[in-house]
Amino acid sequence: FSIDSRFLCAFLNGSIGRMQFEDRRKGIAQSYLTKEDICGISIPLPPIAMQRAAAEQAWYLIEEAGRLESESVVLLNRGRSVIDNLFEGGL
Repeated sequence: FSIDSRFLCAFLNGSIGRMQFEDRRKGIAQSYLTKEDICGISIPLPPIAMQRAAAEQAWYLIEEAGRLESESVVLLNRGRSVIDNLFEGGL
């Protein structure tokens, strides 16, 4: 079998992958997984071309979300500055 590393990363960080980790997690204060727990995780393996296409789309969206998050912080700070300037007489 063949697996695209970006596909694997996206899958394991997605809701289905995370759910499998959560279901196997042990411990309360400091959780852990055993080797057997990790080996028991089910990973779907579509054809490599589909993995690559899905990974490319997933990574694009993840990067876009990060960019938008950064942009939203900048815009939020600008909005706060407008209000701050209003009360400081600088508008």
